[in-house]
Amino acid sequence: MGSGYHLSVEPQELQFSFTMQAQTKAPPDMQCKDKFLLQSLAASFGATAKDVNAKMFNKEEGHLVEECQLKVVYVAPPRPPSPVPEGSEEAFDNFSLGNAR
Repeated sequence: MGSGYHLSVEPQELQFSFTMQAQTKAPPDMQCKDKFLLQSLAASFGATAKDVNAKMFNKEEGHLVEECQLKVVYVAPPRPPSPVPEGSEEAFDNFSLGNAR
């Protein structure tokens, strides 16, 4: 099942919609060769998303279509915080002394 996302690119404030599908397993070593293909074209002034159709992206019909590939990079999620409070040497010393008895 896919989810829709919007990507905003500055400084031109363009928005892109795309659908991602859940992976069945994580890629080895967080490496992949996946890429997004972005296609753009000049539309008539005042055109809306409803006016866009697949035929407009057909290069064989003489439409000027610009393309750009974006490489997918996986980033590991941040590690959860440690259950032991940082900088609490006193708590560590008390724990160590308690275990030594």
